Amino acid sequence: MSLLLAQHHPDLVKGLLLWRVTGGAYAAERLAFNYYGQYLDAVTKGGIEAVLATEHFAAMAQANPVNGETLRQMGAETFAAAMRRWLAGFRAGCDYPVAGISPAEMRKMTMPAIVIPGNDRVHPPAPGQAAHRLLPNSVYQEVLTLQVDADVDFAGWERGTGTLAARFIDFLRGQERR
Repeated sequence: MSLLLAQHHPDLVKGLLLWRVTGGAYAAERLAFNYYGQYLDAVTKGGIEAVLATEHFAAMAQANPVNGETLRQMGAETFAAAMRRWLAGFRAGCDYPVAGISPAEMRKMTMPAIVIPGNDRVHPPAPGQAAHRLLPNSVYQEVLTLQVDADVDFAGWERGTGTLAARFIDFLRGQERR
């Protein structure tokens, strides 16, 4: 999201704090399913009521019942069409080293950036390394160096929160001095 903001509104972005950059084939397939595929499966099998039974949409409807009514009024066909359209858009940028942003667009982002790579299957080190190489004014720092065989290393990142925060604060203070 921050890279898209920087791409489309560079005048609004003074710097980028990038951590756990996403990319690669595994992340593309896993996230495509998490964001869109599971809901397409649900709507195909049981319509909007099946969508509303998923954890995400059930929570959305519970938080605000208008959300559930909006989905019911939308209907299964319109919902599925929107999910397919969004899935196609998501997949269009998944072959790039950093998911969603072309290398050419990354090179145009001239604001200062700090890149801290991930260490799991959805956030492997390679996309973070690519982001650093592509962003002309970036610094690269590692917080977690042990690769974890999990989709997301929540526990590791929780343990590294203090270090991550310190790196970001040091980076921001360095930018203030400029």
